[in-house]
Order: sequence, then structure tokens, then C-alpha cells
Amino acid sequence: MIKKIFLILLLYNIDSLKSQPGWDGLDFQNIEEQLKTNTIVKLIDMHKYLKANGKIDHFANEVYLAELENGLLAVFKPEKDLNAIENCLAEIVAYEIDKILGFKLVPPTVLITYEGRFGSLQFFVESPFDLLKNKEYKEAFSILDDEEINRMYMFCYILGQWDTHHGNKIIAFNQESQKAKLALIDNAGIINFSQSRYGEHAFVQRLYDDSYVSEKINFPFDKAQIIKLPIKYDEFVKRLDGFNVSKRTLKHWNSSYKSLCCVVWNNRLWIQYYKNNESVPINYTDHCSKATYDAFKKLDRALLEQAWSKAYEYQPLEKVNKLIDMILQRRDEVNLTINGSIYKFI
Repeated sequence: MIKKIFLILLLYNIDSLKSQPGWDGLDFQNIEEQLKTNTIVKLIDMHKYLKANGKIDHFANEVYLAELENGLLAVFKPEKDLNAIENCLAEIVAYEIDKILGFKLVPPTVLITYEGRFGSLQFFVESPFDLLKNKEYKEAFSILDDEEINRMYMFCYILGQWDTHHGNKIIAFNQESQKAKLALIDNAGIINFSQSRYGEHAFVQRLYDDSYVSEKINFPFDKAQIIKLPIKYDEFVKRLDGFNVSKRTLKHWNSSYKSLCCVVWNNRLWIQYYKNNESVPINYTDHCSKATYDAFKKLDRALLEQAWSKAYEYQPLEKVNKLIDMILQRRDEVNLTINGSIYKFI
């Protein structure tokens, strides 16, 4: 009974939901300015908010629904210190690249300091759907514009956003226009080094072993192996030809996954997390409009350095440049596919 009363109070206190601007037709520049200039006056644990509204909370990080002094609602993701703000920077970079492309897929996002903690602050998009519920996911995606879906797949692939489970998407619905619009959230995956082939899930760099000697070859996609879990430590290391993995890490994997698809390359362990996971769509489409194609084609190094400018302030130059190199490589891969007439321009 106490829990029920608490949840009712929790919902009752979010009066700003009534005046929150709609996602469809949002003035991005104005909202970005509001995020930068208005302070947070109230924080609500996002886990509790979602559960109170009958939705699934598929994340473990510290996340809050924030009410700003002007009544605007946003999502605040704080980090421990300046050495741990990679995820926040990735959220901002995704928004900045989306601005350059003009797609309006990523909600306005800024970097802020609140009570001594750095974090990302992103416009809160309300939705009647819980995409982690399969029936609602299918219903919501069936009313989305096809071109928006195509842009989503291309955007996520080219940027290296490998973590595209349904919890990282929101679909808002405008009752007046009867139109649905997609929002891409939790874009932290783009800060990870990854290797991919268009039409497959990405391999994500996870561990480094400087004592391991590997061949100087191109990424060995076809040498990846699926290791069933749980597995004993000695057997796991043997399967990886002696690559050093801590027992603590393997214990976590044994308790979290049924199997791992992985490969050792360039003294690093790379994991294809969503191998054979049908619930997570592959970032791939075989058609797009000319407008979408032209938008990605103009995404050159100068524009990407502009989008990553905030990351340059906090991350090593070499790392940021390498991430940009990977984006350009994936962009060229997609362009080559298009030039090979596999795409159909609509």
C-alpha cells in the first residue's frame, strides 16, 4: 500500500508533463538554449518513473528525469568525474552530427555541471509506447515513416552506434496529426572502437592484453568463435589462445550471457554482443532517398571534427581522430554500396 501511494505521488508531482513540448515539430535550437540556460530544480529516479508508468527499465546506470526551472523536462545522466564522461560526450556528439545531417533523430543534448557533477542533459521525449514490449514495438514501428527508419539504420551504422536494442529508441505519437516520430537516445555506443561489415552486428573492443602477440592482418571477421557460457576460466583462456582475461570479468560474463561471439585481434578482445539476437535489428537498409544519401555524403572530416569538438577537450587527440576515421570508413563503405546500385533511390 505504501509503495502504491508513493508511485501515485511520484506521478502527481510531474506537472510539467502537461506543458512539455511535443517531439514532432520541436524547435531544436530553442530547446538546446533552454537546456543550457535553465537550472535543474527537481530530480526523479528514472527507474522509478518508468516502473510507475508500467514501462520496463532496461539500464543499470544512474539516470534521472529532471525538471528545469522553466518547467522543461529533460534526462540527466551524471558521471562520477571528468575521467568518466565518455558516455556523456558520445551523447552530445550524436546530437551534433544529427544537427549537421538535419535529420532531427536525436533529442537536443548538452553537457552540464549540476551540484559538482558533470553529465549530459537531453530533452525528454514522452511516448505512449514501451518498445521493450514486443507487441508495442511492432505496433509503433508499423506507423513510422519508412524513410525515417532507413535514416535510423544508416545513422547508427555510420556513427558506430552498435547498441541499438529497442530500449534505446523512443517513438512519440502526435494525436492531432496522427503521426509517429522516432527519437534515438542513449547513443553512448559511438564512443567505443568497433569493427563492422555493413549488414552485420558490430564487434566492439572490450579488453587489451599487451603481452599477447597477434598477427598483423585485417580484422578477422570470419575467425570469430561463439563460446557458450558459463565456462571455466582455464578453458576460456585456452579458447582465446592465451589472451589474458581477469577472473572477475569472466565471472560477470558467465552470469550475464549465455554465449559470447568474440575474436582476438591487434592485442584486443572484440565482442559481437548481438550475434544471433533477433530482438536487436541490424543497422542495415538497402534503400534510401537521395536527400538522405546526399546528407551522409557531405559528412566529411571537417564537419565531424566540429561535431566532436567537445570531446577533443576531454579525450586524447589520437582517440578522437581514430573514432572519426572509423566513421569516415563506414560512410565510404555505405557510399560504395550505394554506388554499386544496391540501393534504390526513392
